[in-house]
Amino acid sequence: MSILILVLFSSTVVLQTNAIMFRLAPNAQKCLRDEMHGNQIVAGEYEITKAPGQKIDYVVRDTKGHILAQKEDISKGKFSFTSELYDTFEICFISQVPSSKYDR
Repeated sequence: MSILILVLFSSTVVLQTNAIMFRLAPNAQKCLRDEMHGNQIVAGEYEITKAPGQKIDYVVRDTKGHILAQKEDISKGKFSFTSELYDTFEICFISQVPSSKYDR
């Protein structure tokens, strides 16, 4: 069973808001990329429609692999991050479903 994720991004430099909704299969990962200008704050909100037994995490990285934000076992909330330089960031949502003791 897949879950539904709604992500809302906004930027304080350019007053622009974008939203995206997607499904995330169990034990899968979905990443979104965008560019950001130096000293720009990127803020967003997310809301997860959870499936039983499924845990969702997110992590935001820059092109050098530095973690700008992350949180585990999310359901609904906000995030924000900034970079001193022009860069591309990537936010990944990771679905985790523990294997059942009956799986072989």
